[in-house]
Amino acid sequence: METFILFKDLIGKTVYPSDWMVMNMVQNREFLQAINQFADTLTQMFLSSSSLELQGVAVFVGIHKNNKESGGTVTESPGDALELLRTKPLWNNYFHLAVAFLTQDSLQLENFSQAKRTTILAKYGDMRATIGAAIRDMWYNLGHHKIQFIPGMVGPILEMTLVPELELRKSTIPIFFDMMLCEYQLTKTFSMFEDEILHKLDSEVEGGRGDEQYKQLFQSILLSCCRNHPELAKPSENFVALVTGLLERLLDYRTVMNDENKTYSMSCTVNLLNFYKEIDRQAMYIRYLYKLKDLHVSYENYTEAAYTLLLHARLLKDIPGSPGHAWNDSHAKHVHCVREPHVPQKCSFYLALKEEQEDETRTVHDETLLSASI
Repeated sequence: METFILFKDLIGKTVYPSDWMVMNMVQNREFLQAINQFADTLTQMFLSSSSLELQGVAVFVGIHKNNKESGGTVTESPGDALELLRTKPLWNNYFHLAVAFLTQDSLQLENFSQAKRTTILAKYGDMRATIGAAIRDMWYNLGHHKIQFIPGMVGPILEMTLVPELELRKSTIPIFFDMMLCEYQLTKTFSMFEDEILHKLDSEVEGGRGDEQYKQLFQSILLSCCRNHPELAKPSENFVALVTGLLERLLDYRTVMNDENKTYSMSCTVNLLNFYKEIDRQAMYIRYLYKLKDLHVSYENYTEAAYTLLLHARLLKDIPGSPGHAWNDSHAKHVHCVREPHVPQKCSFYLALKEEQEDETRTVHDETLLSASI
């Protein structure tokens, strides 16, 4: 495991300047050979444990039973737990190392001139396609072990598929359907996968990754995959529509993020926060509420900024113990201390958040009055 971490650090801290193309490519070729050797060793020596497979399924099912029935338990022997702790980090570190290698700047051929790109392809080939195929094969080699890596591996796989290389995208996007299928076969839903990809997609696209081609490929490939699984057809179609709708809005938002036309910026921000509200992703909804507030403040629209903050205040309105709630503070604390001892701490946190948010609203409102009087 330490070897994986060391190699990942070496990839992230290359000693050669970016314009030393030959040295960087020779180094990457050696890295690629080493990573392929690691993959062979993992497959031969750390994939045959039946206890690891059984442990992963038992833990996953047990978690969902606890969530749904509040009565599910998982029994495990110390040997199984030790095997899980010993093996899973190795595979995690392999996947993270391989994705770090694939996404490093020195392999992004589209950033080179046409002459350099031609030279690299002729002498070294596109190492992204090679390692991408290896990651895909290693994922499928996991078999029933896959469930242990959902949702943890959704982010790294997403980062890999967003690399703007057509063949790489075509070969790796189907991994997402395999993740959906794997979770669905155990729980009859793929909510963990869906939540994770929606969350990661937002940050990845805002960071500059993703394009219209990716949106179209994602849609066509996943819909094609679900045709062979009728039981997943409808949920998959809904999921694909959800992701492509989000991608469309995120790409529009990224395009106008630094646009001087405030109408476009605000319109795209409102589209995104309304989208997150419709699909009940409150954390992301609040995130874009504050982006909208910041936009209003930057244009000195203080009244609109205050009303934007009030949208967040309404989400906090029904907290037990808050001034707007039917119960008073002492009653709320008494009832919840008896039934759920951990709830008062949660209430205290949200009450403090609400008070802070109300203070900010008053500040923005005061600035509005001040600007109006000048």
